[in-house]
Amino acid sequence: AELAELAFTIITHPSVFISENVLAAYVDFAVYFRQLSNLPAAFALYAKKPYFRPGSSTPSKTYPILPKYAVPDEIASKALDAAVSAKYMELALDIIDTTYGAPAYRWNKIVRKAAPAGAAALLSPAAIHILAQQAAKYQDVVDQDLAAKYAFAGLLAYLGFTVSIGLVALTTANDQMERVTWLVGTPLSRRWLYEDERAAYDRLAQGWGFKDPNMRGFEEGPEWELLREYVTGKSMILDNPALMEGME
Repeated sequence: AELAELAFTIITHPSVFISENVLAAYVDFAVYFRQLSNLPAAFALYAKKPYFRPGSSTPSKTYPILPKYAVPDEIASKALDAAVSAKYMELALDIIDTTYGAPAYRWNKIVRKAAPAGAAALLSPAAIHILAQQAAKYQDVVDQDLAAKYAFAGLLAYLGFTVSIGLVALTTANDQMERVTWLVGTPLSRRWLYEDERAAYDRLAQGWGFKDPNMRGFEEGPEWELLREYVTGKSMILDNPALMEGME
């Protein structure tokens, strides 16, 4: 316990910059010694902690929502697994809040996954226009310019339809959900953006509750009710009766 407190004191020192490697080392240390109570604070400090550069008396500015301050998945996962193994519900919820539920994590997801798709969408009309012009050369039924316009319209409509169907399939997929699912009517954009957070609550529910599928829904106690209230406030539902064994 003293070593864990010492490690936390070190990373909270004003002169210490918490890099990804430092955070990973602290989490490994805390998990190894099973001193987990300060993990949420460490994750919060990773994004918010100002520090004094050597020789400077002015603390550096921090912008907690920047994508670079998202806690890496492997670090968050290790901390969550440790909290679940320790059967510490409030700690597990705090860990999810400061990792998968942090604004920086969502911005990081947008930059990594949505931004490339958005760039491709912006560039696709130009690519389709070039393709349509080339395709128009292989016919002599109508004027080449008119054929290129028809080809452009058709290809763009096909691409738009196909992408729309793909997006709907991506955002409505539910095979990965076990115990924590989305409430009916949750916007597709929210489902996609918060899916990692939902999956973390799902892992928590599966790790905490009964392993027998037939016993699901019979869990009780203040900690289980806390989890239920927590996910409900996130537009999610714990153990939707319509999706439980024998209720289809």
